[in-house]
Amino acid sequence: MDSCVIVGGGLSAWLASLRFDDAKILTPVSSKKIYSRSKENSLNKLFSDETFDSQKIIISDKMISLKYRLLLGGASSVWGGFCDREQLSTDLLKIFNNHKISLKELSYKSTGSKANFGDIIQLQQNNQILNVGKLLNVNKNCIVTSIHGKTINIINTNNNFEQVCANEIILAVDVLNLLLILYRSNMISSSDIISLTEFDHKLRMTNFSSGEANVNSITYNFDRAISHFLGIQHYRFKFLPMPFIIQDFSHEKRTLSFSFDGKCINSTNKLDQVFGKSIHHCDLKINGVSIRDFLREFDIKVIGMPAVTQNKPGPISQDIMIDVIESLI
Repeated sequence: MDSCVIVGGGLSAWLASLRFDDAKILTPVSSKKIYSRSKENSLNKLFSDETFDSQKIIISDKMISLKYRLLLGGASSVWGGFCDREQLSTDLLKIFNNHKISLKELSYKSTGSKANFGDIIQLQQNNQILNVGKLLNVNKNCIVTSIHGKTINIINTNNNFEQVCANEIILAVDVLNLLLILYRSNMISSSDIISLTEFDHKLRMTNFSSGEANVNSITYNFDRAISHFLGIQHYRFKFLPMPFIIQDFSHEKRTLSFSFDGKCINSTNKLDQVFGKSIHHCDLKINGVSIRDFLREFDIKVIGMPAVTQNKPGPISQDIMIDVIESLI
């Protein structure tokens, strides 16, 4: 039996692996050999590595957009790398320094972007946006099917079933993958009410680079916006500064409530705007109980976006990192 197993392949899993240096890392991956050939729920971009759904999830309401990325590096393989330096702890700064991760000041010349709030920087390594998949030492690529007690049931990349046992289990996966694991483990059922929150978010195009009043905005020149849309992790194109693409995060927080029967997500509250476009949906609750408290009853720890409550609109990476450091002390 292993002393600790971390399930995940993104930012939170990497930070947890630094805390438990003897932990076994199970990274959720998808391929055409495992489970599903669907890509409907996968977060893919044209120039990023392609991922597939571990299981096709039907979202009945067109006003809901939930995605996941089953790949080493997770969302960090396609993200913008933004982080609020004002909120970073001394421990995190030491970790960045030890792994030669730089905090790049935003400018249209160097990153193709600027922010009108906080002290927003871009996390980089080797002049590219940080992809923690290049830092994480993975023991096994697999799909976690279920967890029962101290036993983790998985399907490996050869499509064979295996079991991994551990004294301590840490789930560092995104919302959709976590819900699938919980349902298949009989921890949740179709009668449970599940909720998520996010700050209101929209994109707009303009010839002016200034954001709106009382809105936290990140502005991209056009070529950087195209690079981000295509999944390019470094600032390659520098020939078309305008029009600007502005990402607005308002201070209005929205809530999605839904049920999940293992195959289909059904909204239980009416939405007037699409929920999930920010890809910062967090604060997962089951019947009003935070996911961390809920899983404590099963002696399982959870970190990452599902466990985070975001207090300020904008990047969520610093909230995730601070939460991992504080919750695993």
